[in-house]
Amino acid sequence: GYLLCLVLLFFVEIPLSALGASQQACLPTVSDPLTTPPEQAGTVLINEALLSSKKTWSCPGTTSVPGPTDTSWLELYNPLALSFNIYSVHAAIDGGSGTTPMYFPFGSAIAAHSFLTIFPNKSIIFPNSTSETFTRRLLFNGTVIDQITIPANLGIDQSYARMPDGASTWVITNTPTIGRSNVLPTPTAKPIHTPKTVAAKKKSSGGKISGKIRST
Repeated sequence: GYLLCLVLLFFVEIPLSALGASQQACLPTVSDPLTTPPEQAGTVLINEALLSSKKTWSCPGTTSVPGPTDTSWLELYNPLALSFNIYSVHAAIDGGSGTTPMYFPFGSAIAAHSFLTIFPNKSIIFPNSTSETFTRRLLFNGTVIDQITIPANLGIDQSYARMPDGASTWVITNTPTIGRSNVLPTPTAKPIHTPKTVAAKKKSSGGKISGKIRST
């Protein structure tokens, strides 16, 4: 009976890793006690997405360094006051219904009001000749926790981000903030040109007003 349990456990657990576990994630240290997140929509949110890049990205405050071929990432945000062990609920990313899920690596956790970034392996989510979609879903034990549709016009090195973190408003930005709070870039102030007054014009011309004197 014990041997049979081990065999069944082997066949139950293996597909979760075989279907696409990845070590390409930024795993910040979470010092707070971890709890199992509820399998409810909005528990954890997809907060920012970047589809393609010409540079290698790394996350602040972590020792995990993605490989040079990791040109796509998803940033998750935890809007709640609890820290979650999302590995315990088999957290995964996929590209919509019918696509292959890519499971988060062992040790994946997200602190309260904080971030976790994963680098999805597109060859897992969209294997062989499967067409890539603009949908990205976060799953806990197969339940959709959050889902976004990335605009088709998102350019290289641009990200699609909630503004502010966790909000329902999305913007395309040229300044991605991987693993950090999303903020709109500060606009450059334009100089204001104030029209000169008559007195200022007189002063700038030495106080003289040119003109012809009519003789009487």
